[in-house]
Amino acid sequence: MASLFADLFIFEMANNHQKDVEHGKRIIAAMGELAQRHRLNAAIKFQLRHIPTFVHPSQRQNRENKHIKRFLETELSPAEFAVLAQAARDSGLRPMATVFDEASIATFEQLGMEILKIGSCSAADYPLLAALSKIKKPVILSTAGLDFPQIERALWLLDRSPEDLAILHCVGLYPSKNSDLLLGRIAALRAHFPRHVIGFSTHESPESTLPIQLAYAQGARIFEKHVGIATDLYPMNAYSAAPAQVEKWILAHKEAAAICDFSPGHAKDVQARERVDLEALTRAAFVAKVLPAGAALSLADVNFALPGQPGQARAADFWEVSLVTDKSYQAQEPLAKRALRAKPSTEDLLRTYSS
Repeated sequence: MASLFADLFIFEMANNHQKDVEHGKRIIAAMGELAQRHRLNAAIKFQLRHIPTFVHPSQRQNRENKHIKRFLETELSPAEFAVLAQAARDSGLRPMATVFDEASIATFEQLGMEILKIGSCSAADYPLLAALSKIKKPVILSTAGLDFPQIERALWLLDRSPEDLAILHCVGLYPSKNSDLLLGRIAALRAHFPRHVIGFSTHESPESTLPIQLAYAQGARIFEKHVGIATDLYPMNAYSAAPAQVEKWILAHKEAAAICDFSPGHAKDVQARERVDLEALTRAAFVAKVLPAGAALSLADVNFALPGQPGQARAADFWEVSLVTDKSYQAQEPLAKRALRAKPSTEDLLRTYSS
């Protein structure tokens, strides 16, 4: 499943559907249009909680806890989530979900979600991880606040091959300042978990595009961002991005990928063009004195200077070669490259470099 995770963009809807299915469909359609325009491997992500049991009955009227208030105000039924999941498929997006409790596992399966996400707050919820291990779907594990032993324990409990289990670097601050992004942790995760795809999810300003570029350069290959659409009725929070901001984020990723590209074909092309420019700065070989054809040459018989000519021996050619003039030469005449003989004997090397 490594290809599933390769440069996967996750558009996190969270509760930005605002309990309004039509508004949720508008967000999905906008993200689907961006994904198609930029040819992305992309998913839309929902959050599944079984509110009757996830929130303790005695706290359902609690309006001081901002999380409970938000969950209750934006609660959707499985049937409503099914509408949104189908809208995602119709828009060319993979439907996926974060599952926060055991009671939501059945909903996840009924909705036919393609990828299971485990939020950072649940990454050490061992009863939930044990239950989720029975769902044989690809998993992305978010790891804000976790140390490496905790991550290792979660990976063990989830019981999947590395191809089916990615690790997401995340900062659980809402919103996140650039100074809190800890992007160096991506390289540390890659070194510690080399068989797993590592991703990046955080909650920086939606106007900020530098973090995704640095994350890509560190080796992240999954990128998650909270998305939404602001209306008079539904304002956006400080860490969710509007479609125009998401597009800038995508373009920043493309720029970083182009800058970091070291694929064989691209590298060969760049290096070929480099060599043309560098050739003009490479010293060329000139015979220091009059010599007849067939004369053995030592380095003492050669000068190096600019500029060279086509077919002329260069300083870079003088590595383990024997030197015999291919014709008679005048002093300071360019030495032809054909005067160099490859794979010399030890005797030739000693004579060439010692005389």
